[in-house]
Amino acid sequence: MYQQKAPNPYAALNQRYTSARFNLLIMLGFTLINVILMAIGSNTYLLFSATIPYAAVQTGMFLCGKLPAEWYEGGTFEFLPDFVLFIAIAIAAAIIIYVFMCWLFSSKGRYGFFIAALVYFALDTLYLLWIFDSSLILDLVFHAWVIGYLVIGIVSGVKLKKTPAPAPEVVTGDCTFTDVSDSTDEGNGNKE
Repeated sequence: MYQQKAPNPYAALNQRYTSARFNLLIMLGFTLINVILMAIGSNTYLLFSATIPYAAVQTGMFLCGKLPAEWYEGGTFEFLPDFVLFIAIAIAAAIIIYVFMCWLFSSKGRYGFFIAALVYFALDTLYLLWIFDSSLILDLVFHAWVIGYLVIGIVSGVKLKKTPAPAPEVVTGDCTFTDVSDSTDEGNGNKE
């Protein structure tokens, strides 16, 4: 009868941890793309990204008069110098670098950096809830997705530290080796 090999708990935990890192990296990539798209004046917005960096650049562009004219209809505005936009972009860049460093240093089971990323993303989610309207429902769903994966990464990281790594499998078989180094004279096939 065929007996299936028992699953390796270490490998399963490692896979969950790796998936959490991958989700953090994808979120980071979409956030970077969103910030770049906003900075060049595009109206395209990708889901599965952080809200605060995007909102910082959008606010800086609004205050400096860099958004399309329809944003300013119904009033007169005195725009701030472009220096404010550079500060907003610097804030967005600092947040993106922070999350990137959390991802980078979370390798090799250092789950504490997932905790740092979770703290930021929880604050980002609170900001999203603060500005929430019905058009942001999918953003909220994806924020919950990222938070869930960060929690999975933390839990898996803790369990990985407690779970011993499996011993490497030793392959055995009928292998015979012949020592030919002493049987030939300098490799020309003549016996001594």
